[in-house]
Amino acid sequence: MDEYECQSCTPPYKVKVDGHEQPVAGNPYFDTITISVIHDRSIAKTAKKKPLMGRSFTAKFDGTQAPYQGSDECDGVSLKLIDERTVEESDLKNGKVVKISRWSLSPDGQTMHARFDDTRGHIQEQDGHKVQ
Repeated sequence: MDEYECQSCTPPYKVKVDGHEQPVAGNPYFDTITISVIHDRSIAKTAKKKPLMGRSFTAKFDGTQAPYQGSDECDGVSLKLIDERTVEESDLKNGKVVKISRWSLSPDGQTMHARFDDTRGHIQEQDGHKVQ
């Protein structure tokens, strides 16, 4: 994956997946985002709102809890590799799951489906398509 594009975000954005800080204009939550692949079982994701502290975590895909920094909404995160094309992220506050995000890549590698569950009955789903 060279780029990630979120057409359904407000406002829509597209960033490189290269481990470097990428500018995101007009987003109310962050000004830059960095997406890095640590290795085949770990990722790092950092979103920053300047001059505020950014949100970041480094976690393994084994379901263990890791610290989530820079967020008032959560203080921990757990990642699971569901299958070869599906990742699940559980965000935690004081040890309790407060949000579950799941990303699934289609078998042809052209579409990413994302599902966000706030654990209070609100679920958002969206699809992103590979940009040629």
